[in-house]
Amino acid sequence: MQVLIKPQAHLPAVASIRAGRRRTRLLALSAGLAALVLLAATSLVVGAREISPGIAWQAIFAFDPANSDHLLLRHLRIPRTLLAVTTGGALGTAGVLMQALTRNPLADPGLLGVNAGAAVAIAAAIAAFGVTDIAGQMGFGFAGAALAGAAHGVTISPVLLEISPDRPVVTITISNPSDRPIHLQSDTLSWNQTEGADRYEATDELMIVPPLAEIAPQASQIFRVTPRRRTFGMREKAYRLGLEDVTPEAPAASGVGLTFRFRHNLPVFVTDKGVAAPQPRLRPCMAPAASMCVRLDNEGQRYLQLKRLTLETSEGRKELPAAGVRVLAGAWRQWVFERPARLQDPVHVRVETSAGPATTVLPAP
Repeated sequence: MQVLIKPQAHLPAVASIRAGRRRTRLLALSAGLAALVLLAATSLVVGAREISPGIAWQAIFAFDPANSDHLLLRHLRIPRTLLAVTTGGALGTAGVLMQALTRNPLADPGLLGVNAGAAVAIAAAIAAFGVTDIAGQMGFGFAGAALAGAAHGVTISPVLLEISPDRPVVTITISNPSDRPIHLQSDTLSWNQTEGADRYEATDELMIVPPLAEIAPQASQIFRVTPRRRTFGMREKAYRLGLEDVTPEAPAASGVGLTFRFRHNLPVFVTDKGVAAPQPRLRPCMAPAASMCVRLDNEGQRYLQLKRLTLETSEGRKELPAAGVRVLAGAWRQWVFERPARLQDPVHVRVETSAGPATTVLPAP
């Protein structure tokens, strides 16, 4: 028997494409670093009080405590700039880690409860221990974020499930790198949005196998999810898959202990072939006195996810807390906010979503 091996002529082309991508990434990184240095330098000299670049250089390398400009730079602008760079880098790193772990390009530190864990820890520190200084609160915040992120060391992948006729069965892999077994119980909820709010109801339309599992230390468990009835409509259906920690409590050595239990709610979308894409439409809505309102309608047949919602007025730009919000097919969400003081011009609103941007204008009162 003879085996003929054809030469892979496409390999040089693939190598050339990969080299081009590496060059593009290197150029983008270099441009970003150059822009960061330029903006950081600009933040030192631009402000309510203009300072020349020469004086800024002297304040860094030839500090004069009798010079008010040197004091302003050393005690206000330089710490402010360093804090901004550090905070931005930390947020970017956290986002990249979450996106890599969850395989979700829209993931952020709030997806797995990291932000919520930090907030709960800080609130507990203030209420239970009377911690009021920033340093102490930061320590509790880091501890709470680590505890919530660890969640008994459980790793879930992926964190968003999409079922279609081409993929009628999807899988979730849950890993337990801790030193003790954990027990997880699954349940499903139908997910609808009416009157701008999320509504959940228990349902048996999805089948989870296994419904209850014990995951041994340093082991993994695969859960399979599929519709009980293989009927796909012309509008995407949304569900929530709940994975609840039902691990039996271990007795504390001293008789007193603190147990944390976690519940993960994963979005599940069931979509047929040819279902229309999401269509964002932004428009004004009714608002109470001294307030303004903007509403986002999803006129398509699939869900969309918000990336950013910004307001632009003559006084500047403001971002509303909307990143990560999902609007289901045929549903809407709205945001009511305080009308800017001394507003005389219209407010320009822009939303960036997974289905593209949308804009509207809120008229001045």
